[in-house]
Parts: sequence; C-alpha cells; structure tokens
Amino acid sequence: MRSPRWEVSNRMAAAPKDRASNPKAHGKAAREEQKKRAPKKTRAPRNTALLVRRVLPVLSVILAFVGMVILYRNVFPWIAAVPEPEPTAEEQAVAEDASAEPSYKGVEDPWVESGLFTMGNAELDAQIKAFCDALSVEGSTAAQNAQFVYDSIIWSSYEERTADQKPAGRDWDVALMRNYFSTGNPELGEGGTGDAYEFAAVTAYCLRYFGFEDAIAIPVLKTDDNGNETGSALVLVTNSDGERCVCDPTLSVDGWMIGLDRYDTIVVEEIGQDLSTVESLGFKTKQSEQPSQQPETVEQQSVESSELGTDEQEEQGQEEQDYQQTDYQESDSYVDYSYDSSDTGEYSDYGY
Repeated sequence: MRSPRWEVSNRMAAAPKDRASNPKAHGKAAREEQKKRAPKKTRAPRNTALLVRRVLPVLSVILAFVGMVILYRNVFPWIAAVPEPEPTAEEQAVAEDASAEPSYKGVEDPWVESGLFTMGNAELDAQIKAFCDALSVEGSTAAQNAQFVYDSIIWSSYEERTADQKPAGRDWDVALMRNYFSTGNPELGEGGTGDAYEFAAVTAYCLRYFGFEDAIAIPVLKTDDNGNETGSALVLVTNSDGERCVCDPTLSVDGWMIGLDRYDTIVVEEIGQDLSTVESLGFKTKQSEQPSQQPETVEQQSVESSELGTDEQEEQGQEEQDYQQTDYQESDSYVDYSYDSSDTGEYSDYGY
C-alpha cells in the first residue's frame, strides 16, 4: 500500500517535467489566453487630432466674441446709438400724400390694350376722354369712332388767325388744344373754335385715344400758284391697315386718312418744336421767313389817322378797304385744291 506522501511527490515531479518538455508552447498558450481575457481596445481615427487642432481656435474666437457682446450689454448699458434726424413737416406731408394717393397713370381708355390713356396732363386727359366718349357710337370700331370725332372737329367754328397769331414753341399743339376745349364743351361733344392748327392738334391726340399711337400734328408750309408760302397743319398717322396716312383739316371731311404717297412733298415748318420725329421719318424742314415789317397796332393806326384831315382819312380808308378785299380774294384759305369727286378719290397739287 502506497502512502499519500509518495503520491504528492510524484505529481510535483511530473509538473516540472511537462513544462521542461515544451516551454515555448506553454508561454504562447498563456499569452493567447491572456489576450482573450483582456478587454478589447478601439483605435481612434488618425485625423482626430488634426480636426481637434483646427476646430478649437474657431470655437475660441466665437466664445470670445459672445463673451464681449454679453459684457458690453451688461457693463455699458448707457451707450446708445445715434438717433436718426426727424423728418421735416414738408417731407412728412409728401410721404403721407405718396402713401395715401397712388401716382397718376391716366384715364380709362377702352380702345387700347393697356386700358389707360395719358398725354401727361390730367386735365387735358379728362377733356379728351369726355370729348371722344361723347361722340363715340356703341358697336362701332375704333377707326369708325375716330372718324366721327375727326368730322366733328373739322365742323367746328372756323376762326382764321392773323400773321401775329401764328403758333410757336415746343408744345404748340398742347397750347392750341387747351384753347380749343376752353371755347367748347367737351362733355357734350361740342368742339371749340380754331383753324387748321387747332384742328390738327386736337385730331392727333384724339386719334391716340382710339389706339393710333403714332399720330402727331405737324405745322407745314404750303405754296400757292403764285409761289407764296403760308402756314398750315397736318396730322401724320398710321391707319388700321399699317399704311402711313395724313389727316388734312383743310380738306374738310375728305381729308380723313389720305395716303401719304399722294403728297409730292411735305415741308415741315420749324416753329421751335421737337423735330426729331419728323426728321427720322425723312421729312424736310424749313424755317419760314419773318415779315420785314411788323403789323401796326390799332393804337398806332388811330393816332396816325387823327393827324390827317377829313379828305385824307376818307382816301386812306378807301385804300385800306381795297387792299383788304384784294387780300381776301387772294387768301390761301380759298385756294382750289383741284379735288374732283368723280376722279376716284385722287388728289392733285396740294402745294405742300
């Protein structure tokens, strides 16, 4: 029977023998076992340190700015911004008017696409609209109503102007149109008084109301059979068919939309108006000659006549009467324009 002491000694002797037989295998196995039991470590990305180095300065600047703002508001509350100057009473009134009333754009116009018509003057806009609307016929076209208005204008009271009443200036047409409406009743379609100048000016703006946007009144020089030049006025316009035409008030109702090619030459008189439009259309311009002697006034004539005797006054009166009759007969207003109604509407020798 073996004793316990002997068994223990055998086990102790066997253990060293196993380690001595393969020491490398035993060490490797121990290291692997230790790795399995140890907690796993995660590896940080390589650019983490670089990202931290870039972000930290930016965050520092932001935090410093926020801190300065907070410090400024809490420590220096007494510093206030410079107040803006208060508007004057006039500026405030203008601002209130601009906000209360919209800018003027014109009067209602049923004949144009925009629905509005204006020539730049609210008073004249209203008069043109009232005049054209009063003469328009329901169911008629814009061209038909425009012709009705033209006929009413040239049928107005004719008042021939004298040499010293000749229109002049950049806005001569506006001035004459104002005078025409002031002597009539636009709301009732009643025209005023005038001659070819007034009639042409009013016709041009009424044509624009009916959609003929390029209508323009022009003063012209016409020559009679004796070669004498006198002033008159026409309207240049493009009709509904796209043809360039003329409305000639001196031809009465027959002067409506005459083809421009029927006129040999049109010479535009320079009276101080803007000539850019007519020059772009190729028309000739000419400044009329000024009279060598200004007409005498009534006061001068009365003084001179008072210094004469009775026989001399009667003789002078007879001479003036003969002169006026001769001048009346040779007046350019009564020149025959050679129009024959049987000649298929052809016109000849207008003398412009």
